[in-house]
Amino acid sequence: NIILFSRGSLQYVNPFFLEEFFLKKKNYKNINLFINDPVSLSFINNSSLFSVYKGNTSFSHRYDEYAQKLGLNIIESKVIQPYSADDKQHYDTGHFYLHAQS
Repeated sequence: NIILFSRGSLQYVNPFFLEEFFLKKKNYKNINLFINDPVSLSFINNSSLFSVYKGNTSFSHRYDEYAQKLGLNIIESKVIQPYSADDKQHYDTGHFYLHAQS
């Protein structure tokens, strides 16, 4: 069994290489992938794209869409909203949690 974790790292991977990352996971059996990365809530709520540029060097990704498109089994997928809407600095920040298997 192989277990992979990403905590805040995959947001820095551009969409082309993120798709390559998920594509390569299909070649292995018994992989458990856990992702917990920041994501823009306005992107999640208002866009059908798989990824969007957040500025600087980061992206918001729909990790579940990449996993599903490339045939991984999604165990759990959710967006966590830890900040209140009146938090002026973090109001649009959530965390995308994904547990997927191959």
